[in-house]
Amino acid sequence: MVQQVHIRKFKKVIKVHFMYNTDLVDIMRDNGGWWFKKEKCWQFPVGRFSEIYNELKNNRYNVKVTLIED
Repeated sequence: MVQQVHIRKFKKVIKVHFMYNTDLVDIMRDNGGWWFKKEKCWQFPVGRFSEIYNELKNNRYNVKVTLIED
């Protein structure tokens, strides 16, 4: 089964949500993300979107992207 990763893309940040998985946590740390405890997600500047998205796809994760107008 392929794990689902949900990316919420805002104007200035992206928030990455997923069920706990040590491999995904390593990917988030390696890409300079920080844990946002209040929403239980990893957060990145929006400029990192394509790098994160491509790495997740290359590692065969099912990625869902939602654009949020704020």
